[in-house]
Amino acid sequence: MYLAANVAYFSWSSDKKVRTALQETNNVVSETISYHEGQWDVSSYVNSKLSHTGPLYIVTVDGFVIDRKNIINGLLDVSDYRFSSSFQLPQTLTTPAGQRWRLYSKPIFSNNVVVGVITTGYAQPEFSSAEEIDSQLQYAASEILSQINVTPTIIDVSQVKTTSVSNKIAFEVVNKFNQVLESSGGLPSYIDRSYVSKYLKQGFETIEDKETKEKYLVYFSPFYKNSSQPVGFIASGYSLRQVRKDLYTQIAFSLTAGVFITGFMLISITTLLKKDVPAFLEKKQNKQEQKCKGFSFNKKSSIISIGNKQLKVPFASNQFCVCKVLFSNPQKRWEYDEILEKGFGLDSFEEVKSNWRKIYDAVRAVNEKSKEVFGQEVIISEAKTFQVSSDNHVKNIESN
Repeated sequence: MYLAANVAYFSWSSDKKVRTALQETNNVVSETISYHEGQWDVSSYVNSKLSHTGPLYIVTVDGFVIDRKNIINGLLDVSDYRFSSSFQLPQTLTTPAGQRWRLYSKPIFSNNVVVGVITTGYAQPEFSSAEEIDSQLQYAASEILSQINVTPTIIDVSQVKTTSVSNKIAFEVVNKFNQVLESSGGLPSYIDRSYVSKYLKQGFETIEDKETKEKYLVYFSPFYKNSSQPVGFIASGYSLRQVRKDLYTQIAFSLTAGVFITGFMLISITTLLKKDVPAFLEKKQNKQEQKCKGFSFNKKSSIISIGNKQLKVPFASNQFCVCKVLFSNPQKRWEYDEILEKGFGLDSFEEVKSNWRKIYDAVRAVNEKSKEVFGQEVIISEAKTFQVSSDNHVKNIESN
């Protein structure tokens, strides 16, 4: 029973954490990209330090790829071959996202027949010499071509090393069937609009890589930005392989822990039966009281107190609900979606997204009152988490 419950909880908890992380990634991307009357501005996104390391796609409804990282084979791994091969003489291009690129295309031949193209690019070329940039682009394309094995039917890119190319150079290898074989650096490219329409949705989908067979949980969210119709979409993914590894480790740990816990319980029960139970309970209660020194919250009277100082919280208010959750485990750092779920019964994505503000307002109201009564904030807010003020803060109050 213990093992089954532990594994079930871990599976649910892991899935929730992955889904929350993907939602937060899409939200961050959406907040750092602006769109107004047909004009895109991705400067804030380019300069942001996005922590997400899994697959990521940002595509407009016209099929322009703003960014595409760690592609899942079979998911939007296409690129317009005609566009990619149209820079055999180096050219400067301003993308729909307002970025300037210097681009160069080098055809891939098999028996004197073009079977693909290598496109290299340099962002913001106005800051360097055009001749120097063109030389770097052509050298990078030749270096990549030397690592490609070409047969009449296959362009083998398995030996291509991104480290052999300057990190200032982005590149993409595309065959004549519009399939992206290798890419690095977010080079400007286009996807046929017919591929885009099916992904203008919001929700999760499990997708398997057609080559590696690795499964990913992918979160799709439309991009609106002052428009009733979506102007693009964001998709972020997370490999489920690591989740499974963690789950198997947890199962093994749970089996071992279950044996030890069972033995420990048997020993503990035997020991308790030999002792004075009331004395034992009283001693345990005294230890808990010493451990819990600091702020306390009485749900019946709706009062926060420390020593002889008391703060009345409006009963059944948002402030009351937040305090009830936080004081249920004062040592825990609570995230706002956990508070909404446990204190308000809100757990869907849309409910959390539309109600997160009430948590911040309630915390601010409690802290404003507590500074007047206690001379210190009761609730600490940090990095979207909330926690009852620690014992160190309490000592500071009592010494005043």
